[in-house]
Amino acid sequence: MNIERKYDAWLPITSYNKIMKVLIVKMCELTDMSSTMLRTLAIVRGLLLSNADVEMLVLSNNELQKKYEFLNDVCINVLESGNTKSNDLDKKSFKIKAFSQKVARKIYHRVFPFDKTYFKVNKIELSNIRYKYYDVIISDSDPKTSHVACKTLISKGLKCGKWVEYWGDPLAADITVKTIYPKTFLKHIEQRLFDKADKIVYTSPFTLEDQKKAFTSFSDKMFYVPTGYLEHKIFELPKEGKAIVTYTGAYYSTVRNIIPLYEACKELDQVKCIITGDTDLKLPKASNIEIQSRGPADYELKISSLIVCIMNKEGCQIPGKLYHCAGTNKKILVILDGDNIEETQLFIQQWNRFYYCLNNKDDIKEAIKRIIADKQEWSPLKEFAPDVVANSLIG
Repeated sequence: MNIERKYDAWLPITSYNKIMKVLIVKMCELTDMSSTMLRTLAIVRGLLLSNADVEMLVLSNNELQKKYEFLNDVCINVLESGNTKSNDLDKKSFKIKAFSQKVARKIYHRVFPFDKTYFKVNKIELSNIRYKYYDVIISDSDPKTSHVACKTLISKGLKCGKWVEYWGDPLAADITVKTIYPKTFLKHIEQRLFDKADKIVYTSPFTLEDQKKAFTSFSDKMFYVPTGYLEHKIFELPKEGKAIVTYTGAYYSTVRNIIPLYEACKELDQVKCIITGDTDLKLPKASNIEIQSRGPADYELKISSLIVCIMNKEGCQIPGKLYHCAGTNKKILVILDGDNIEETQLFIQQWNRFYYCLNNKDDIKEAIKRIIADKQEWSPLKEFAPDVVANSLIG
């Protein structure tokens, strides 16, 4: 495979003595609408930069190749997702169906530790992929059924030089999972997924330490690798008018506390705040605050004077947005919260790239005013470049 690759000139390219065959298993739709998929796409791009032969196994593909040219160099295997279209439903029927599905989904997640893709991955066959041997297989969650799918393929005879389990949130310690099962039961399931893996990777150093303590027999093959950004982006920085503060991403009240940011911006006449993402809150619009539902955030990123990243209320995960936005020249404010405030502060200080403050209105107000006045110019962090992260992952 001798393909001319036209990517960022400053990214180093690692040459292998042979073309490395890599299979990435991710049991969801191939889309760029989630942080976890952006993390996956960064790995794909990084492996291509290292001249690997990359293959993906996903549930469905929404033709993302049209947006990202590098995906044309990837063999993408697709399982039928089985989604049912509801375009023919009238408005009333659609609302009833949507409500019924929401209730059913809540019940399902209470009584089952995996999402609905579990019932598809157990039917995966070797015929769904090209080769019977890969140098590296990466099972990439979320969803966590990606690891189940990989284990199923291996049990059916798939061979590999190394199996890397790439975890976003862990299973038993995932703060977003509300299940009837005790953590001991979830840990048992998690342990069985670790059993055959050669390397277990987490995107937060704090999650890594907690997992090493929880699963001491597997601690030697557990590692931390930061999330990579997909591509570096240099924007023309806004020079006139109000400073634009943007928050993009989910902000469910059980996971992140966005209220202090909302209240702080409401009292800052010199800024316009745009909040975009899924939530269970109903934040009223203010004269200088715009609330938007989830959608592509390319425009918000382009016009932003300051990008805000809010840490979780509990747990030890690092939001993927912190890494993705580090691939830009934008100012980034990390709002510290949760169980590891001091540790997180020390963690982000090592790159001298992020501003930070505590998650209360007054601290946020002062931080925003200080950052807007700061004339410091920033560059993308090369430590999170896609090929650097990809080589750390498979190494």
